Amino acid sequence: DFAVIDRIGSGPNCDVYTFPYAVKIEA
Repeated sequence: DFAVIDRIGSGPNCDVYTFPYAVKIEA
């Protein structure tokens, strides 16, 4: 998943955010 500020949506394997950078989190 990708975790950053301001979540605007989500996909099957990652979340979509408005923040310019996404931090990939493997869990």
